[in-house]
Amino acid sequence: GKPEKLGTVIALAGKGEYGVIEVVIGVDAAGTIVGAYIQRSRERVTKALQADAFLTQFIGKTKANDFTVGADVQPTSPDAEAASRVVVSVIKKMLVCYDVLTKGGEQ
Repeated sequence: GKPEKLGTVIALAGKGEYGVIEVVIGVDAAGTIVGAYIQRSRERVTKALQADAFLTQFIGKTKANDFTVGADVQPTSPDAEAASRVVVSVIKKMLVCYDVLTKGGEQ
């Protein structure tokens, strides 16, 4: 039969202190994050950004969730707070865009 859509992969970049941070997320059909990946980064804290302890915090989140660094999302290193804010901002933008493109931005 007709293949069922399992989800979507979305990529977007944000401006870090040392260059572009490219972030990739996978979302299911409901817009819930099922995985996150740092595709490219020149930040000094790239290893902290790529750590499972940081990236797994996004799994299960949707556009409706809060993404405040230090409260809802913890940086894996004190030095990674600024770069973590960039990643959080990029992921939130991707979720909002996904929602608008798939549902017209309706709640």
